[in-house]
Amino acid sequence: MVEGVIHKEHLAEVALCPARAWGPIVDLVAFDLAGDERWDEIDAEVALHLRTRDPLALGSEDHRLIRRILSAILEHGEPGEHDLSVVAVGAPIVMNLEQAGRLTVWCGNRAIADVVSRLVQPRAS
Repeated sequence: MVEGVIHKEHLAEVALCPARAWGPIVDLVAFDLAGDERWDEIDAEVALHLRTRDPLALGSEDHRLIRRILSAILEHGEPGEHDLSVVAVGAPIVMNLEQAGRLTVWCGNRAIADVVSRLVQPRAS
């Protein structure tokens, strides 16, 4: 769903914001992203902010990492400890993913809300 919104709205950049500090999230995704060169670069930056909730900006080249990070959180995370928000840069969209699988999407205008609504509604056969 998150990836669908990013794609449909042509979001070139998003920021990931943890509900708590980055440390537990970095520890959690380390195994799933081990050996990914791009993650290694990002991890070096995030390592400076492990005790903060500073946003992590990711560009379009990093969208596959977003999917892998969110998948790791859903699969291995702890409720409340590993919740993460995805904030669109330049568009009024905030998506909050809770480890329990709940996704809350806030849209700043009706056009975006309609796109999100179509993504979550089952298609008629």
